[in-house]
Amino acid sequence: MKQHSQGTRPSYPPALARSSGPLVQDVLDGDSREVPQSLRDESAVYLGSEDIDATRYTSQSFHDREMTHMWSRVWQMVCREEDILNAGDHIVYEIGSESIIVVRTESGAIRAFPNACLHRGTQLRRCGGTVERFRCPFHGFTWSLSGELIAKPTPWDFPHVTKENFRMPEIRLDTWGGFVFICLSSETPPLSTYMETLPSHFARWPLENRHKAVHVAKIIRCNWKAAMEAFIEGFHIPTTHPQSDSYTGDTKAQYDVWPGIKHVNRVITWFGVRDGKAGSLTEQEIVEAMIRDMPIIGTNGPLELKEGELARPSLAQRFREVLSQSTGVDLDTASDSEMLDAIQYLLFPNFMPWGGLGSPIAYRFRPYQNDPHRCIMEVMYLFVKAENAPQKKGAEIHWLNEDELFSSAKQLGALGVVLDQDVDNLERIQIGLQAMHKKGVTLGNYQEIRIRHLHNTLDEYLNMPPSLQKCANGTGDC
Repeated sequence: MKQHSQGTRPSYPPALARSSGPLVQDVLDGDSREVPQSLRDESAVYLGSEDIDATRYTSQSFHDREMTHMWSRVWQMVCREEDILNAGDHIVYEIGSESIIVVRTESGAIRAFPNACLHRGTQLRRCGGTVERFRCPFHGFTWSLSGELIAKPTPWDFPHVTKENFRMPEIRLDTWGGFVFICLSSETPPLSTYMETLPSHFARWPLENRHKAVHVAKIIRCNWKAAMEAFIEGFHIPTTHPQSDSYTGDTKAQYDVWPGIKHVNRVITWFGVRDGKAGSLTEQEIVEAMIRDMPIIGTNGPLELKEGELARPSLAQRFREVLSQSTGVDLDTASDSEMLDAIQYLLFPNFMPWGGLGSPIAYRFRPYQNDPHRCIMEVMYLFVKAENAPQKKGAEIHWLNEDELFSSAKQLGALGVVLDQDVDNLERIQIGLQAMHKKGVTLGNYQEIRIRHLHNTLDEYLNMPPSLQKCANGTGDC
């Protein structure tokens, strides 16, 4: 990885051609504040130009391989800590055929257990909520919140069932940034190792100091990878989201794939600069376009530029004032980039937290049941908490049906319209992948480098020797 210093740019392989400026680092050079070093790091490596096999998105057998070899061994974000704030609060997390209860115990600890009775496998919970214990609805076997057997029916018939051998098996669990993660494998490295560089990049934007204020979910009629890939490249913006093309750097975005880092990649897209279509707009028109699509910036009324003032620093300053008023947090040292730009990370395989302070978004994508043609897409808003404010319960998931628009979820604001534009494409993609008379999907070398990086890492898991596969109980009997 090459460190990017003020006013310099690392060299790229010839195959990784770049758009003409201003590129992200050019824009950051003019920031009104010091930009954190994590945003000055710029790295990309040529990963090849071969097509990606289209059956990776459509094949049931490929989906089954993912479930067996990848999903069973990665760390997966399952919820926020504030989703299970009090003892007995729990969620049910499902991935493929796996169903997992994640619960806050009486001691305040968080634990994860398979969602199945140890007697004859009955599902213990159909959904999350709050309980005092887990009781099987079939015969009444009962466990405490910490997984200890506390009641068995007709004990005279079960002398072989003891507290020791009927304790609920525990699934690996860890937390970071206010998020809860689980891993079904005992072989996978600890979460802190698995996350590689992500914690250091987010040290300036601690997500544990956020509150989940919005959570919207919807089943999308396409493969989970096809859905997620639409959100890890930005060059579709001019065609799919023309309303925002007047103030964003879309095809000038910076895509970062770091050598030796397999679980993390990033894109940075600048906002609020006159270039391309925006070159025909005045600075004031750029301000008005951004406030139209990001109305929170206009909370304190119209923003009228004085002669010679630029849109980007003025918008950033207004945003600092608005967020500081609502949270009590001093944001004077926050750079323009941290306030305005889209700084989006991917933690393999499916968790996408945004960096900075102005875009409080996190995405999650996962297969729906065992159907390679449908997935669950989730959108969360993580608002900065007021200093010293106690954490409150996270927003409940607002589930949309398959035919409801994201824009019908009013809590998403202007983002809902953007997501609807994307979803229309996603369903077309899944249909087209099965209809095209071509074996593979063709990717750009630079703008779609994160997609190729995703598939490279996926292949590492799919090709891992069977001897390294371990179940949650560590027996290896997968």
